[in-house]
Amino acid sequence: MHTQVEHIGRTLGLVSRREVSVLNTSQPDAYAPRLDVAWFLPLDAKKRAALTSVGAKVPLFDGSLIIAGWEIEGSDAPTRAMQADLANIRVSGAPYGFLALRGDTRDNLYARARNMARAQRHAFGTHDVLVLDTAWIEPLSRTAWSAVHQPLPAARGLDKKASGGETEWAKDVRKTLRSRGEAAGFDVWFDFKTRVPPKAPRTVSAIDVVWTLPMPRGLASLAADVVARATDPHDEPHVPKRFHHLPVVAFEVENNAAKHAHGALLNLASHALAGVFVGGDAAAVRAARAAHDTYRDTYPLARVSVSADFVRQATKLSSP
Repeated sequence: MHTQVEHIGRTLGLVSRREVSVLNTSQPDAYAPRLDVAWFLPLDAKKRAALTSVGAKVPLFDGSLIIAGWEIEGSDAPTRAMQADLANIRVSGAPYGFLALRGDTRDNLYARARNMARAQRHAFGTHDVLVLDTAWIEPLSRTAWSAVHQPLPAARGLDKKASGGETEWAKDVRKTLRSRGEAAGFDVWFDFKTRVPPKAPRTVSAIDVVWTLPMPRGLASLAADVVARATDPHDEPHVPKRFHHLPVVAFEVENNAAKHAHGALLNLASHALAGVFVGGDAAAVRAARAAHDTYRDTYPLARVSVSADFVRQATKLSSP
């Protein structure tokens, strides 16, 4: 099964590796989980340099983005092992995850794992982990998944007029982030709408600027195939667009030291691999850093950073 999953990744045009360590290098004595299989997308020097220049805490493995993490249980597994499988995928930084278990066991590991995934979503927040029966892996590996990248939508908010309250500084920051992202080869979106299940009672947030990368068309097709095989009506439907373009870095541009800006931090925590809060003045930066310190033990802010310098240094802007 591991070999077949590696093959699926290569069919998609991604780099497949087995037994991938996802050790947190900032904590060398911490537990070092290993994913059974992981798929990667190598980044060129321009993209890596651009991520560094804006202080984005994007997890890279030997210069590559981890795209998907797989945990595969070929035999009986207790519930706690399933919990650890889901946690390993989450801490890896992989935006997409797959947990495969047998559905032909006496207590149906596949069904138990779906219940565990729902429980973790309820307790710890949404994460894109698809649960599948190991019996599906072989037919999935025989499918010729397309490695062609998704087309870039024409409507990305780049020509949208700024809101009346937006300052010239904020407009210039957007322009700078757009030029930097496009020069590095990222697809740039303004007012990026967060993805939610269709007709679901969810709030849709608009992120100021997002650098994205197109994913292979076959990745969305693979996800759709897995979801189609799962007939449980209680499973939350996955939004196909989540698999079209990967939000790599999200930026919120704020010149506000009040709760409005604090909410921007939470947007950054949830909708891209990393987030950067760009503060317009010292007060906004101080407030955002204080809120970050308060919220980080409750919300997933480990990959969110607060910055006030990189845009102004690049554009020689004065304080707004």
